Parts: sequence; C-alpha cells; structure tokens
Amino acid sequence: MSPEDYQYAWIAYLVGSAIILFGWWFVTRGIGNRYVRNGLRIIAAVLLLTPHATQSGEMLMSPALFVAVLDPLFTEDGDFFRAGTPLLSTLGVCLVLYILIDLLFLRRRREKQAQAALEADRAELLAESHRHS
Repeated sequence: MSPEDYQYAWIAYLVGSAIILFGWWFVTRGIGNRYVRNGLRIIAAVLLLTPHATQSGEMLMSPALFVAVLDPLFTEDGDFFRAGTPLLSTLGVCLVLYILIDLLFLRRRREKQAQAALEADRAELLAESHRHS
C-alpha cells in the first residue's frame, strides 16, 4: 500500500470509529453509575483510536488493536505485546486521568453545592427575620 492509500484507509477507519463510538455512547447512556459508563466509553475509544507501527521499523501506522490481534496470527515472530503493551498502557493512563479529573471536578461541584446551600440558608434566615420584624 502506498502512503496515500494508508491515508485514505485511516480516514475511512476514523469515520467508522466515530460512528461506532457514537453508537456506543448511545448504548451506554442508560448505565446509572457514571464511572462505569464513562470507563466503558474510554475503553472503547482507546481500543479503536490508539495507533501503532504496522511493522517494526516502519513509519506507517495501523490501529494498535488490530496489530496486537493479527500480528501473532499472520507473522512468524508476531507477538501480542508488540502493540498490546502500548495499547494497554494507554488504556491505563487514560482511565487514571479520567478518575483524577473527575475527582477534581467532583470536589468543585461539592464546593459549589455547599456554597449554594449556604446561600439558600442565609436567604431563608433573612426572610424569616424580616417576617418577625
């Protein structure tokens, strides 16, 4: 395949991946626990969108999932871990980053909710004091 063919193949693959991820987003929307729901979405995105070198020493990239699965089947020295290790490490990093970012925003959300509750209590006390005056 020429580099132009690879480029067209990647465009088609990315369009297909976007459609799959949109469908996956739709399927997982009913999951109540947001950590499970978003974790499944991250896993799907990482599995579909992580690239890896098609062959050792080449600059052409392919989806790491396919390289990891097909390398052991079709090459003599093929090994899952050639593309599987970067794929799994990317997955781990993305999940850890999601948890850290979510905890940061959860803390901010709780602070805003506490501030809103404090303001509501203050307004209620003011209204009550005006009624007794």
